[in-house]
Amino acid sequence: MVLLIFIPVLTSTAFLRNIACLVIPLSILSGLACGKVFAVNRLAGAALFVAVVLNSPILSFVHEITGDWKEADECMAEYINANSKKGDSVLITYPDMPLKLYTGLKVYGGLTGESLSGMKKPDFIILRKNIGSEYERITRKYVFDNLNVADYKAQQLPCADKFWENREDILFHDFGTDDRMLRVLVYRLIKKTGAPAVEK
Repeated sequence: MVLLIFIPVLTSTAFLRNIACLVIPLSILSGLACGKVFAVNRLAGAALFVAVVLNSPILSFVHEITGDWKEADECMAEYINANSKKGDSVLITYPDMPLKLYTGLKVYGGLTGESLSGMKKPDFIILRKNIGSEYERITRKYVFDNLNVADYKAQQLPCADKFWENREDILFHDFGTDDRMLRVLVYRLIKKTGAPAVEK
């Protein structure tokens, strides 16, 4: 508990990773506390139980696991799989690993730090709105310095372009699609040229 209190306060990041495993033990502790108080005073125990339920994200969790919505990772992989052919390639700022695992295409960019020097013109480009690392800056610079953006057509996906995607921290966790956020854009290579599709 001391670590959970002090690590987020003393670190520069806005979240503490890998805390989802604490949901079950903390729920058990909350239940035990409610049971102990209820044994002493039923009214106080019932009030504590109601307070715990109303101040927990349980209803949001239920909404999340019973609803059908896609985060950006799944959304991008699904679109690329539906619109690509064998041998196609993708250039992405972030995240590269879901596309490497779930599309079977050659994926450039991302956080792996691979060189872009030998890359041919990619069939798909994904430039996320937020930049969280130097690798992403390098990928964006490569696109604007080496590719003709007029050769690509923008496709807006039905998923939010959120910084760092979903997080275990309740304050940064997505329980459903955030309709207020900008959507992920995928730029698909086309044969004809036209007005620039990518904006800096």
